[in-house]
Amino acid sequence: MHKFISILLASVLACAVGLLVTGLPVFAANPTVSYTALSDAARKAGILAGYDNCAVRQGKATLGDCVLTFTVPKTARAYDVVPIRYSLTRPAGARRAAVEAVAFDDAGKAKNKPLYDLAIPGNMQVRIEYLGSVSAAYDQSQYVPLTPDPRCPISPFPPIKRDPMVCSSTVTEADGEWFRFKLTNTGDTILDPEGFGAAFVEPRITKLDKNGKEVTRFVGARGYDDFKPAFDAILK
Repeated sequence: MHKFISILLASVLACAVGLLVTGLPVFAANPTVSYTALSDAARKAGILAGYDNCAVRQGKATLGDCVLTFTVPKTARAYDVVPIRYSLTRPAGARRAAVEAVAFDDAGKAKNKPLYDLAIPGNMQVRIEYLGSVSAAYDQSQYVPLTPDPRCPISPFPPIKRDPMVCSSTVTEADGEWFRFKLTNTGDTILDPEGFGAAFVEPRITKLDKNGKEVTRFVGARGYDDFKPAFDAILK
């Protein structure tokens, strides 16, 4: 349902303008929300005025009976709010359409293919590899109580004894467990924890009794990272 046209803005900025038609019907009476804080600030600072007479490049994207025409500057400064003028034509009574522009600071990172983000995602696919776990038990003999004496040795924190990392489906019961996974983004969607969409990793461990019934569920720390296509991330 996606069609993107990638446009090279000089050698430092690539912009993809996309069109997505959703499955929601059109209701003219629906309220709308307009968020223009970024463009308002850019207009006030004179940034948008700098693109008034700049050289532009035109493009067109079609999706079914919807036609999107757009104009973007050929060159742009990094971190600028860039004006993109567009017009969307669609039949009366057509489904709602979303228009999105995505910019990349380095066209080479896109590897000459369209990339998406979580506002309008494409193929969200990742490969998950289990690298192993570490079990640790609290060793109270290592704990040094606090005393008024400033010469008192510092107690290790936490006072634990760790086992070597092992890659096994059997995990030793202990006071603390650490698991290590490797995530590789094999799709074409940037899994970013910020912006209109958000992505995070939340490991969960379920303890079962001898009958296979869940008795306890442990939720680990969430991982917030930016996973770009073809990039690896190690989660501890």
